Amino acid sequence: MTKAAKTIAERMFKLSPAEREELLVLLWEGMQQNDTGLSDEESRLIDSRLAAHRANPNQTIPWSKVRAELQALVRK
Repeated sequence: MTKAAKTIAERMFKLSPAEREELLVLLWEGMQQNDTGLSDEESRLIDSRLAAHRANPNQTIPWSKVRAELQALVRK
C-alpha cells in the first residue's frame, strides 16, 4: 500500500459508520465508471446485495464473527 493510500485509510477509519458507507458508495460508483474487470452479472449481484443491505441493515453479520467462523473451519 502506498503512503498516500495509508493516509487515506487512517482518515477513513476515523469517520463514522454512516460516513464510511457514503465513502464506500462513492468509491463503488467511481469503480463502475472505470473498468473494474467485473462482468455485468457480477456488478448486478453486488448492486442487489448492496440494495438488500440498505433495505435491512440490521441483517448483517459482523466481520469479527465471519472471520472467527472461517478460522474455525480452517483449523478442523
